[in-house]
Amino acid sequence: MMSIGWRTTLIVPARSLTGRASQVAVGIVAVIGGPTQMALRVGEDGEPVLLPPVAMAELISNARFVLAQKIAEERR
Repeated sequence: MMSIGWRTTLIVPARSLTGRASQVAVGIVAVIGGPTQMALRVGEDGEPVLLPPVAMAELISNARFVLAQKIAEERR
């Protein structure tokens, strides 16, 4: 399956562990020979990875958990 283009892209600025500016993109991509897929890409030139709906839901749930942990840690 090859991607033929991002249909929807939401980009969040990020930084690498070394401090280099980067980005995380999430969106919907059109693929050759199949239906559109949800995808995630780290960095401008990173390879997109396809996420089925359950995996995307798990990613969102895990991100919320990590965010809650970080907020709790900062309150201490």
